[in-house]
Amino acid sequence: MKQYFILIIIFSGLISCDEDTEGDVLIRIENQSLYDYQQIQVADGQIMHDFGDLKSGERSYYVEFQNAYRYAYEELMIDTISFYIQPFDFVGEEKLKAGRYTYELNATDSSSPFCRLSMDLRND
Repeated sequence: MKQYFILIIIFSGLISCDEDTEGDVLIRIENQSLYDYQQIQVADGQIMHDFGDLKSGERSYYVEFQNAYRYAYEELMIDTISFYIQPFDFVGEEKLKAGRYTYELNATDSSSPFCRLSMDLRND
């Protein structure tokens, strides 16, 4: 009987570990380019989230977002050059459901400011 009681306590403890993120949309940034990123900022429509700097291949910590979509306004620096993604709007887009996601950012050396930064969403 004592063994069953201990198993029930352990099982309920494992279930409660996931409750901290239930209902939250958590997003991190992954630098998939050959360049180091500085001053990474991502907007969720109302709040500008600061992700700091990421070297090539690194991932950031997760940040809670109130309004997140499969793409977002993103801005960063490489050396002294600004790179950004500017969505026009989110018409027809659905908000992301609770969970963990990664915005995978890749930068190129394109001369066009609109083609230098790309983003993909990964459901972690």
